[in-house]
Amino acid sequence: MITTLVITSLIIIASLFTYFNGSSKTKDFTFLILVFSSFAFLGAFRSSSVGNDTSAYSVLFSEVAGITDTSLLMERYEPGYLYLNKILSAISPNPQILLIFTSVISMLGFALFIYKYSNMVWMSTLLFFLLRYFSLSVNSIRHTFAILICLLAYHLFNKKQHTWFIISVLCASTFHITALSFLIIWPASYFRLKKTSLLFVAIVTVGILIYFDEFFSLLLTAFSRFAYYLGSDYLNMNTRLATIANLIIFSAILALGFLVGYHKKDNSPHSYVMPNNIHQIPDGFLTTNILLIGVVISAISLKFNLLDRAAAYFTVFSIIYLPNSLHYIKDKTYSRLAILIVVLLFTSYDCVIEYYRPDWNRVYPYNFYWGSLF
Repeated sequence: MITTLVITSLIIIASLFTYFNGSSKTKDFTFLILVFSSFAFLGAFRSSSVGNDTSAYSVLFSEVAGITDTSLLMERYEPGYLYLNKILSAISPNPQILLIFTSVISMLGFALFIYKYSNMVWMSTLLFFLLRYFSLSVNSIRHTFAILICLLAYHLFNKKQHTWFIISVLCASTFHITALSFLIIWPASYFRLKKTSLLFVAIVTVGILIYFDEFFSLLLTAFSRFAYYLGSDYLNMNTRLATIANLIIFSAILALGFLVGYHKKDNSPHSYVMPNNIHQIPDGFLTTNILLIGVVISAISLKFNLLDRAAAYFTVFSIIYLPNSLHYIKDKTYSRLAILIVVLLFTSYDCVIEYYRPDWNRVYPYNFYWGSLF
């Protein structure tokens, strides 16, 4: 608990220092280098005890290094991740190289995404930590890499490079098959945010919840690898607190965007022009649709907890959506008050989780890998 308080305090202090000293491209760039370099260092040199799945990834790395045919493991793991392990094992047989490489690439990718698309870099960085995306990066390597590639796909989609968008999502699916869900942002870009359309989304969501068993059977038919989830805790209907918390948080962030009108705003130079060149899709509009998809999937995950992994490809946009929405508030007094409330609420949220639910990711107590060498 002390470790997370120290890290959280340092990030908050650095963020507020940046906020009160004004923002510029140079300051934002310097801030991102300092903070995400620290994140990369912590992730790269962590012990195998840091993160629920880190030790399993280390064992898998050694297993892949010792075999010539990685296809033997493809029934359980995606090929892209296995090939990455094979390549890195040719450089060094030490599993630490996997943690070093993935941590550096992950933090670089998230930093670039924030720098490119956030109007408040410091807050996006703070949310990256407080919404536990750093914890995700040290816990689930495959999933994190898939998310990063999907963020690249989003950038390509904004640039109207649709072929490369599809290729990028397919590439992401070679690290985590759930990344295929990100393809839905293309048809979602045509979705008009009106009361009737939102009501339609609500009805469809409720319908899926009611008939989820039938939908899940179809999923098993298409992807047999998910069959081992039958009878597991993911389907025991004892909804995890994390699922409910995520649904509430991301719904609130989405509601704020609607409240301030950010969903109508082209608040950056990254607007997307639809293929027929008739409609202009503002960045605020597109990210609203993306986050809406994440909220819907989070709601459905109340029936199947593992779906929150699919939701993460969309809800990760909250780290830019919330700051951009706050930045859009015209009244600076209200804006500053909202910023203060957001910082206090999310800091409290993170501390409560670390105190009462440290087992969610098992990042703390943090240990460096060299501690196990002596």
